[in-house]
This record gives sequence, C-alpha cells and structure tokens, in this order.
Amino acid sequence: MPAKNKASGSHKDMLEWQYRTIIAELSHVSLHSADESCPCNQVALDPPEYCLGKHLLNVSSLASETAMMDSQHGSIFNDLAEESMDLHLKAKNIYCKGGAWPDLADWSRTWRKKLEPIYYSCDTRKKVKLAEYPLPEQNTLRIALSELIDQVSHETTRECGLTLCQNGDGQLLKGSSSCGSDDYTMSIAPACPNGTRAVAIVHTHPGGNPEPSEPDIQAAHKSGLAICNITRKHGLVCFRS
Repeated sequence: MPAKNKASGSHKDMLEWQYRTIIAELSHVSLHSADESCPCNQVALDPPEYCLGKHLLNVSSLASETAMMDSQHGSIFNDLAEESMDLHLKAKNIYCKGGAWPDLADWSRTWRKKLEPIYYSCDTRKKVKLAEYPLPEQNTLRIALSELIDQVSHETTRECGLTLCQNGDGQLLKGSSSCGSDDYTMSIAPACPNGTRAVAIVHTHPGGNPEPSEPDIQAAHKSGLAICNITRKHGLVCFRS
C-alpha cells in the first residue's frame, strides 16, 4: 500500500511535491524581485509579463491546498496562503495603477526558511496538548513563565527562553535562562536548582510561528526534553521529539 503521512493522511510523495513546488515558487518570487534586469513585470510587452503576480497566486493556491492535506503544519500554510494572496492583489493593483513594489525578496526568503526544515527533514515529531504534558500546577507554571510571558508581549526581535524545572512536590520553577541576539536565535544549556529536574525548555517565538524550528527539533532530540514555544497569538505550545 502507498505510504501515508500519519499526521495528515496524504501520501508522503504528494506532500513532498507540494512542499517542493511551493519552495520553488517562493524562489522564483525572490529571483524575479531581486534582479532589476529581469523583464518579468513588463505590462507593455507583447504579450505582457506578470511573473510576480503569477508566482504569488501559485504560492497562495498551493499553500491553501497543502494546509488541508497536512494538519500538522496547517496553520503555517494557511498563513502563507493569506499573505501571498494579499501580495498578489497588491501586484495586480500595481500592474493597473503603478506604484512601488513591497520587499518581496525578503518576504519570500523568510517563508522559504520556514518551510525548508519541513521539506528537508525526516520529521516525525508529535504535537501534544498542554494537558497531556506533565505540568500539573498551573499557578506555579504562570509564575515560572511570568518573565517570558511579559517578554513576548514587548520583545519583537529576539528569542528568550528558560529551563522549566519541577521539584518533588510537583511545583514548577524557573531554571537557567538566556536571550539571543537580534537574528531571532538563542541557545540555552538546561540547568535547574538543586533538588529539581528539568522537564522542558520554554522560549519565545517573536516571529509568531508556533511550530518548532529546526534548532528546536535538534534541541529536543539532544536534551530529551519537551520544547515549548510562546507566541502572542497562540500562547504556550509544547512538542515532544
């Protein structure tokens, strides 16, 4: 029988084709928008060229379809579908009325970097609900994470994180902590107070994407701990390796 992606029910080869095609379309957007010598937006040509509008429409259509095929990453592709459709409509307006183009090279590169870890990795991680994760004391959880919750409300450029520790009474405590530089990345060496044990690494995702990044996946494999991300929109989301 054909192999299926357990998280979605879709055949893995079909999903791989979807990922590959979306990444290729994003690369086209980047190339066309970054190269000023490209005659790819010449409406006066015969026939006219609407390359950027075409590729943005392709990205939106493919991302919307992929969101329905891959429930594990559905929110990511729904966001991409919405953003690329908004940009397609802006492109259509520019073709008709003129105007300045948005920075599509940076936009497409950012999205490509989000999707490449999904496409290139043999990812079998399982997203788990917080109720399934052993965090029994919600009051001490809020106290332990208070600094990060405040951080995600104000910080827009850096990741900050901490080790979440648990004592023998089940109370959750703050362990080692760290903040990254302005490129959104951070690393943290799990460490806890005496008499407690590490149960998770929790950090902010200032970009708003609740899904674990490739460094998150590597940290989960290396530490054997759960990885929890905090965003303004999604709150606390935990993953197991």
